[in-house]
Order: sequence, then C-alpha cells, then structure tokens
Amino acid sequence: MPPYSRVIIFEDDPFMVENMQESLANEGHTVLFVADSIEKLEKLLPTITDADVALLDNQAPWKTGQAPDYKGVGKIAEKRIRGILGERVITVATTSDEHPNYGEHIFTHGITQTIGEFVTALPRKERQQ
Repeated sequence: MPPYSRVIIFEDDPFMVENMQESLANEGHTVLFVADSIEKLEKLLPTITDADVALLDNQAPWKTGQAPDYKGVGKIAEKRIRGILGERVITVATTSDEHPNYGEHIFTHGITQTIGEFVTALPRKERQQ
C-alpha cells in the first residue's frame, strides 16, 4: 500500500486509538475517522466517499457508552463498511485471535511492526474512479 492511505479506525480503547493514530501519521497515512461503537460507525460512514483501509477491533460496543461485545462486532463492522464502500477497502482485523472470522488481513499488536508499517506494506487495491 503506498503512503498516504486513507484509514478508518474501529476501536473503543482510547490508548489503542492514540497509538494507532500516531503510528499511521508517522507513516504518512490519514485517519478519516475513529468510531468507538457500531452506532458511531453507522453515523460516520455516510460522511466519506472513499477509504483505503479499515482497522477493525472485535471487542467494541454496539452503542457508545456500553460495555464491549466480545463476539462478532468486528465482522458486523466489516459488513457495514463493505455496504457503503464495497470491496475497494482493505479490512484488517486488529486482534490477538489467530483466526478471526473477519478481515482480509490480521494485525497483532506489538509483534514485529507498527500498525503504520503494516498498513504501508499492505498490497494495493485499485481505487474506484
């Protein structure tokens, strides 16, 4: 993936969000928005026309302020994003689960590279004109 990818972050942990944003900025990527719940994701998705990458947590709440749901929220977020942006966005599961049931790629925090480096190394998809 070339520098300057446009990224959506679906993550409810403020510490993780801050680290992701810093790492992505260090690599030249732009964060389009951060959603901390499915509810917020659904509100923000219609405000953008294109994104290159979506980073998806599987432990986020359905509604802002609720406790996280530990089952299937990442897959639902991926479906919502695909419903608006189609197949052109690359989805990345940001999880310690070795076999999540969502995301084209899996990023495990703190292993060998930063999330910014990981996004930079992703294979390209053709952008829609």
